[in-house]
Amino acid sequence: MAIETLRPTGIVPDSNFQGWNADPEEFIIRVSDGNLETLIEQDNTTCTAYIVLEDLQSANANATIDDITIYLAGIGGGRGEPTITVRLGSGDENDSMYSTAYNILFGVTEVEEKTQAIDLTEITWTRAAVNGTTLHIVPDIQGFNIAETYVRVTYTNGTPETGKILINQGKILINQGKITL
Repeated sequence: MAIETLRPTGIVPDSNFQGWNADPEEFIIRVSDGNLETLIEQDNTTCTAYIVLEDLQSANANATIDDITIYLAGIGGGRGEPTITVRLGSGDENDSMYSTAYNILFGVTEVEEKTQAIDLTEITWTRAAVNGTTLHIVPDIQGFNIAETYVRVTYTNGTPETGKILINQGKILINQGKITL
């Protein structure tokens, strides 16, 4: 089995990014920097982020997805213990969702690191499905300071395709000799 960490790379274009005390570019830099002290504060009761994640790099097309876990670190913003709704989706808030919405409760005294495993029986998770996935984060009105987020994927590579030559662009010219597969 192999494990890859998919970090945020941006905000889904034209999505409803709102309620944070940072612009989308700064938000992504701070929630993917590995530093639990660089917090982004929820500054509105209506708050959402639809985050683009990195693609799987090493999994082949026939990989079996064994586990998907959302990682979220943060602290309550002062009005009480917030509940953060997280889910994996296929794009912005109007696209179909890939996972159930999960609620994660945070305290208000110190930064906490929480994880949420995704139910893999909801859809057939493939490399292509994982590579098209976005992370949706929606805090409640209690207030939340987010420090870090990413998704960790565990997979087993399948048997690679053999016996094929695939050319997406260009051409192959053989003047003499042969190709043996």
